[in-house]
Amino acid sequence: MKHFTSEEWADFARNVVATDRIEMMRSHLSTGCKQCQALATLWARVHEAAQRELDYEPPEATLRTVKAMYGIHGKQRKPAHLPQLLFDSLQTPMLAGVRSAAADVRQLLYGSGDYRIDLRLEPQVDSDSICVVGQLLNSVDPEAMVKDIAVALLRGGKVVSASTTNRFGEFRFDTPLEQNLQLRVSIPQGPDFSVPLVDPVADASASAEVTDIGRVKKLLRGSQKSTRKKV
Repeated sequence: MKHFTSEEWADFARNVVATDRIEMMRSHLSTGCKQCQALATLWARVHEAAQRELDYEPPEATLRTVKAMYGIHGKQRKPAHLPQLLFDSLQTPMLAGVRSAAADVRQLLYGSGDYRIDLRLEPQVDSDSICVVGQLLNSVDPEAMVKDIAVALLRGGKVVSASTTNRFGEFRFDTPLEQNLQLRVSIPQGPDFSVPLVDPVADASASAEVTDIGRVKKLLRGSQKSTRKKV
């Protein structure tokens, strides 16, 4: 009895065998050949699994993360540009009569050329974590597309989280508030922006006084009320 090869059964499963050959192989299977039946069944299952893969769409969040990581690491050797700090809410004096009130949110605005990076640092209740909400804008052409721009959160020079901007140029990260926390924005055909989150002034100038991270945490969490129940 002539057996058919594994390659032939793979072609049989994909239906790429000549018509007369298909009839011969079907006839051979009808004889009860266990060896060829096993091969035919194996390749039929492989073909079925491959067809399911064609219909698979990875989650949008996964695609955004992969694109961001590729964008950041693909330009890793390029020096990052430090944009100018245009506004820091912690450096803005409070109105008379409310100087004792603590701010619970920090606003930062950076600018470089045509681009602006608007950041909002929101403290999380009962933790040292913050939510970093940001938006990348083109100040000259507000209608310019800022979608799918790679954005990464770095701690000590290492990427700890990555994402991409949505169609409005927005992005978000949740992270513990620590020293050496930076945001890296990679604009295609443009510079990489390295944005310090905790010590924006200190990072911009080596001679500037370093901001006490404990003070930053205290200010950010000043008006946050604990939700923990006392035992």
